[in-house]
Amino acid sequence: MNRENNRRSQTHRKSHIDKIIAGVIHLFRVSTEKKLKSNYNYIYSLLFFAFIIFFISIPNRLSASQYGGMFFSDETYAEIVAWLESSPVHQDAPQGFTAKGAANLLGHFHYTPSLRDQAPTGTCWIWSHTAAMSIDFDIQFEGNPVIQEGFSVPFLASNAWMVGSDLNKGGHSGIFKEFYGMVGYAIPSRNTYAMWNAVWNEKDSKWEVDQSFGIRPAMWINSGSPSDATEPNYPIEKMDMSIINTFGTEAEPVSKEQAIANIKSVLDSGHSVPLMYTLATGADWDVFDKFWAEQNESVVTSFDYTKGHTWDDGGCGHWVLCVGYDDSGAQPYWLVLNSHYPGNIRPNNLFRLSQDIDYSATYVNSPYPTNRVYIWVSLQTTFAPKGTVKPNENGIKTFTVNTSRSSKTPSDSIHVVSASFETVPSSIVSANLKVNYHTFLCDSTTGTWKKSGNLWKFKSNAKESPSISVSI
Repeated sequence: MNRENNRRSQTHRKSHIDKIIAGVIHLFRVSTEKKLKSNYNYIYSLLFFAFIIFFISIPNRLSASQYGGMFFSDETYAEIVAWLESSPVHQDAPQGFTAKGAANLLGHFHYTPSLRDQAPTGTCWIWSHTAAMSIDFDIQFEGNPVIQEGFSVPFLASNAWMVGSDLNKGGHSGIFKEFYGMVGYAIPSRNTYAMWNAVWNEKDSKWEVDQSFGIRPAMWINSGSPSDATEPNYPIEKMDMSIINTFGTEAEPVSKEQAIANIKSVLDSGHSVPLMYTLATGADWDVFDKFWAEQNESVVTSFDYTKGHTWDDGGCGHWVLCVGYDDSGAQPYWLVLNSHYPGNIRPNNLFRLSQDIDYSATYVNSPYPTNRVYIWVSLQTTFAPKGTVKPNENGIKTFTVNTSRSSKTPSDSIHVVSASFETVPSSIVSANLKVNYHTFLCDSTTGTWKKSGNLWKFKSNAKESPSISVSI
């Protein structure tokens, strides 16, 4: 989101707050002047008034950056610390490793830069990691098929509650892997309602930014099928995630040369590298905002200026994706893909980050125990062969579920339309149907299993399960 749009959004937000305040003040005056008989109404008015004053007294943290970022709560940062401490460390580049001198994986990501804009949300972790997954797919299948705009960002964003996040909270590589470990497949952005902040212009045959809203509810998104050419999904065989060793420990620090080699070894192997950088202060973010909005894509930058700065309420983190590097010039750099679109000055949403940085840089007085400026990650996704559906450990080949609902009303029963097996059972006593984090028991007390040829079908009793809207 550009600076003018950001100013408008903040002005719009302020006008709404002003109206709320005026309304609350009016309510407070009325409740006082009329001396309402119920003391509870008077107390509720006071409490509500106090809440609004508290709300507007919180600093407008968005103003620390002209663009979206992850402002860490204690809970979120504790999760990031736990993830860092529990994650495997990627194997160092071997002794004698010689880098190729240049790498650029951007050609494997088919995107429209103007559509790649997270706006002022905390979804950068989804954008960067989804792009990495999209690049892996394109390389594995040699561009056939082309996933235009890559895999869907809203698919995870609208289901972020599954991994304890939302559009503002932020996240990291660990919960990205956790999400796709649950669902088991990725869907293209061009599935129905799977595109972020875009609408299809039929006249000009192109996607355009939709200013009305950026993300659809999960139940609207068509999650597709491996056998559906129009609305497909692509099963994931495995996803490997590890922390690239650029920091080391106090006892065994990592040299700058080794840190660079460790990152290049991943890029040279054909995998992009998610990077989270954290700037300690609002003033530090102002420096980046100016760079991003006013410099072109050939200018090389560094975030070392935040090193040693004292953390303040304007500090936050941001995920981007390193898609390559170039050693040929006087100033070797990493090629980095962002998820903010500032306009024509950065036509590809890219910036260049110097290789000559302090990879172990930290800021000080952070309220959190991990205060790294740079965190580099190896995320490598392997997809199942096209057209194959792997049986699960129970011998189930396919499992299709519908609900007896329209698109806008919750269901009062669950239908397993079909369940096929490697070896068809003679009877089914019970089954657990897990939809996201919700498990529904499918047995004789909740509904009926019936055999139909080589398939089994189940229909639950009306009102037996909680009313739900299902997105699978």
